[in-house]
Amino acid sequence: MPLLTNREGIALHFVDEGSGMPVILLHGFGMSADSCWGSRGWYPLLNGHGFRAIALDSRGHGQSAKLTDPALYDSDKMKADVIELLDHLGVEKAFFIGHSMGARTVINLLAEDSARVLAAVLVSVGENAFTSPNTRMLADALIANDPSVLPPALAPFVEMLLSMGNDAAALAAYCMNPRPPVSPEYLAGIDTPVKIVCGSKDFVVGDANKLAAAIRNSDATIVAECEHTDVLSSSKLQALATDFFTDCAK
Repeated sequence: MPLLTNREGIALHFVDEGSGMPVILLHGFGMSADSCWGSRGWYPLLNGHGFRAIALDSRGHGQSAKLTDPALYDSDKMKADVIELLDHLGVEKAFFIGHSMGARTVINLLAEDSARVLAAVLVSVGENAFTSPNTRMLADALIANDPSVLPPALAPFVEMLLSMGNDAAALAAYCMNPRPPVSPEYLAGIDTPVKIVCGSKDFVVGDANKLAAAIRNSDATIVAECEHTDVLSSSKLQALATDFFTDCAK
C-alpha cells in the first residue's frame, strides 16, 4: 500500500488501483480501506466501470499512524488529509464515496472545498449529522478495553472494534474529539450532485431524508434489510454509485 507523509509528518496509507476518473473512498470509524472497501469488492467494481479507485486509511485507522492526542483528530485536519492526498496524486477533482465517519468528511469537503468534488455518495449518515455525538462513554470503554461498562446496545460494537485489531488508544482519542454538528445553513451552499444511502435497519443515523432535504441537488435511498455497515456490500448501493458516477461523468 502506498504511503503519504503529510505536512504534520503523519504517515497515511492509501490504495490506488485502476485508471480513469478517480473515485475517493473514505471509510467509517473503526474500519479501514481494506475492511470497508477492499474486502467488499469495491476496487474491481469501480475499475470495471472505468474508474480509478483511491481509498485512504484515515489517521488512527488501518495502516496509517495511530495517534493518541485527541486534538489530532480535528475534523479540519481529517479533511486536510484528503486534500493532501489529492494533491499528492495530482488529482484536481474526483468523485467521492464516504461511509459514516468518512461521509462526514465528505460533507465538509462539499461545503468548504466543493471545487474538488465532482459528485458524492454519502453512506450511513442522516439527520445525526445535525448533532455532535456524545462519545466519551465509548472512549472510556476503549481505554479500559472493557465493553461491559457500556449499555448492552453498545457493548457489541466495541467488541467488534477490538476484535478487528484496531488500536484502542487511537480510536479512544478520536472519540474524545467528536465531529461537530453541521447546520442547514452550512449545507445550503452545496450545489454538487449528492446521493445519500442508508440501510432500513440502521438505527444510528436517523432520517436520511432530513439530511437530503438540507442539501440542494440530493436525494436519499433506503436499502431494505441492511444495517449500518452491511449496506456497504449491498448490490443496490454498488449499482447506484457506479450508475450515478457514470451519469455524472458524461
